[in-house]
Amino acid sequence: MTIYRDKEVARRILLGEYPHAETHSPGGVDPVILDYGLSFYGTVSGVVGAPKFQCSDLADFDADFFDGYWAYVVWDVGGAAAQPQGQMLECTGYAAGDFTVAAFAPNIIAIGDKVLLLHPSIAALINTTYGLAALQILLAAITAAGPTNVQMEAARDAIIAAIPAMVGTDGAATVADGWDAALATILDNFSAARIGYLDNLSTTASGKSQIAATTIDLFQAANTYDLLTGTDQAVILESLNIKLPAGAIGGTITGITIQTDDATPGVIIDGNAGALANLLTEADLYWTASMYITVGTKIRLTIVGGPAGAGYVCNVTAKYRSVVAGGTLA
Repeated sequence: MTIYRDKEVARRILLGEYPHAETHSPGGVDPVILDYGLSFYGTVSGVVGAPKFQCSDLADFDADFFDGYWAYVVWDVGGAAAQPQGQMLECTGYAAGDFTVAAFAPNIIAIGDKVLLLHPSIAALINTTYGLAALQILLAAITAAGPTNVQMEAARDAIIAAIPAMVGTDGAATVADGWDAALATILDNFSAARIGYLDNLSTTASGKSQIAATTIDLFQAANTYDLLTGTDQAVILESLNIKLPAGAIGGTITGITIQTDDATPGVIIDGNAGALANLLTEADLYWTASMYITVGTKIRLTIVGGPAGAGYVCNVTAKYRSVVAGGTLA
């Protein structure tokens, strides 16, 4: 028995590049590869007690040494690459060159066959039960069973293509294949009038009550400042409230007014309502009536006299409704 530690020789034999190890291996001998115990190469010298087999050139190891290794038939002595060439079975017993394995099928192992005894970590790479080869087989089976990406995409496209027939038009929905008649009834009843009802769910629907809020600091010079502006569509202003903060207003301010910037201003808080005597801590000044605010019209606050004594931020809240859907105060 010759032992080679040359890794290149071990690699080439492991890959089956030396099917006739006697003539193709260095020195023309039948090698045993001792590559850190990962693989051993031998020739079947007997089949006594089949499915056991014997390798006289692997007889010098301790009992049970090869238990758990895998016997891989590298070359069939018949020379036609017939099975068991390429097959691999686990070794469950070993003693003095005698290997116990399950039966190779459909052809039994024969004297002269070449075998590799592979460490489990090496055998796992090609094992069809739990190795990478098994994973490849499993993936192929999954693909064959479907659904593949192509199949799923085809199903998706079919659903999309059927949607127009499912929806129908006002009072004229159709029953598509696979769709329950009850659904068709619902679609039939989904008329233009009912679609119109959905418009009322919009926060800016015509006639729907809306709220706009902003703030203004009265600690500013006597001047007129923008509060809110009509946007997109005309609205009806129904109420406006200005809430003063806690604390005395101080400063030189003598009052406030709130009005629109129309050529004839729409007065909301006049000079009497906004006089200094009414600008008390946490006071509410409010207006309730009805005023038409066109697109672009501004609601503005005028500070009279001068600024408050310090920062004096007021909350302004307006309630309104859009004349045509889409109108807001911003």
